[in-house]
Amino acid sequence: MLPVEFSSGAWKMNWDALGAIAELLSAVGVIITLAYLAIQIKNGARQSRGQAFVSLQQKTHAIVSELRQSPELYEMVLRGGTDWDSLNDQEKSMAHLWNMDEAQLYETAWVLW
Repeated sequence: MLPVEFSSGAWKMNWDALGAIAELLSAVGVIITLAYLAIQIKNGARQSRGQAFVSLQQKTHAIVSELRQSPELYEMVLRGGTDWDSLNDQEKSMAHLWNMDEAQLYETAWVLW
């Protein structure tokens, strides 16, 4: 017996054929759902990366602005970069903290690369 018969002007389908069609439709639905989820995950990752990049730019701007606004800090960082021993203990501590901020900025940039 064929899964689909045409008799007396009407289509007749047995349960096996109907089940096979339902399985095919559900498989197509799963594939479409997986494709949709993959696109959403890709878009979410792209958005997160963009937000992280904006945050990195803001941090860079903050560090540069800090140097621009404080000539003493700028001079101390320059001096510490060339002759660390010329700094007193308080200056070394401040330069160390500023260097940590800068290193963290570079580390974040590296991770985002």
